[in-house]
Amino acid sequence: MGAWVWNRIQEPQTVGGLVEAIASEYDVTLDRCQQDLFALLQDLFAAQLIEVK
Repeated sequence: MGAWVWNRIQEPQTVGGLVEAIASEYDVTLDRCQQDLFALLQDLFAAQLIEVK
């Protein structure tokens, strides 16, 4: 999923839009998807790999 997210965030995305897209692409609940996505985005932000607006 990480590579999928990385490819998607090359263009500006909303977190909500990413959660919905991931949940529809993968067999995962919205709650679990949101938790995992937030953790990934926090790691990417901490490593200064993404910009959050």
